[in-house]
Amino acid sequence: MGKEKYNSKPTVLFLLYNIKWVFEFNKMRGSLFAELEKFQGRTVAFNNNDKAYNFVAQMYGNKDIGENSDYI
Repeated sequence: MGKEKYNSKPTVLFLLYNIKWVFEFNKMRGSLFAELEKFQGRTVAFNNNDKAYNFVAQMYGNKDIGENSDYI
């Protein structure tokens, strides 16, 4: 796993807010995915950046995207 870039100061309060957000997201995750099931065929979920970049390249024809491109 890579590290994400962020512009927030890494404080204990910041850490606590992020932990809280993760727990709240995990509570509602099931209902979120159940809601998305209504739009099956019109939504796409990716579990890594490469799959997302490849999807965009196929859909929109831009082959110069990815981790080594200037678009990131």
